Amino acid sequence: MKKCKFFLSVFSLKMRSIIIMGMVYSLPATAQEYSPFSHLNVALRASTLGGGIELATPLNKHLKVRSGLDYFKYNVPYNNFSLSDDGGELYAAFGYVPDLRMKEEISFVHGHLLIDFHPVPKGIFHITAGAFVGTNRIHADGFLSDSNDDPAELKSGYEWPSIVTDGREIDFSEGKSKVDILSENTVKPYFGLGLGNAVTRHRIGFKFELGLLYQGDFSIEQNGQQIGTINGKGINNVDGFGEYIDLFKWWPVLGIQLTYRIF
Repeated sequence: MKKCKFFLSVFSLKMRSIIIMGMVYSLPATAQEYSPFSHLNVALRASTLGGGIELATPLNKHLKVRSGLDYFKYNVPYNNFSLSDDGGELYAAFGYVPDLRMKEEISFVHGHLLIDFHPVPKGIFHITAGAFVGTNRIHADGFLSDSNDDPAELKSGYEWPSIVTDGREIDFSEGKSKVDILSENTVKPYFGLGLGNAVTRHRIGFKFELGLLYQGDFSIEQNGQQIGTINGKGINNVDGFGEYIDLFKWWPVLGIQLTYRIF
């Protein structure tokens, strides 16, 4: 009889343990599946912000958080910009009003922190919000040109002119000039829509995203000194240049990525 009671108590204890373990692993299964760092994905990105790498983990069944780095570099061929000559100094020095012929090297380096909201927990559609952090640089190398896009020739007895913008001079020694155009905002808000999951249920996944990055105004520097700001009003005496740089203010982001589930 004592042995029977002993076996019954042992059996009862084991059953309690099984039930408790079952409650632990079955009831909060959804919470465990979507808890932070319950899963971790790594992704390779290709977008209009360049190439990048990213890590992602769930926050809950609706939210995934992503963090990574992006690098973009592109060389823009020569563009011509008309120069204003209200005082006639350029015409007097050249016998015509030269253009500013300029090429640019664009480089973006960003870190990002983004959150994807999935209205349907296991659905592929998501809304993304977050920020990119970094400084964008456009290095512009230009010269004064004639109607054939050749370097402008100064008339005898005249000195190379300077172009005044926002009360400061852009140096054009020997008819050439180099400036850096920098984004004034280091933190840039982002909003987007996408299809796919940053944290996949399978080992391999794909993701598509379309969004908009606000970069703000840009400033112009030469020899380490700021000489002007491009804020939608253009640049004095350089027709079309401010409007050209304003294209960078709202930067469209179109991208795809290949994701791999680490665990």
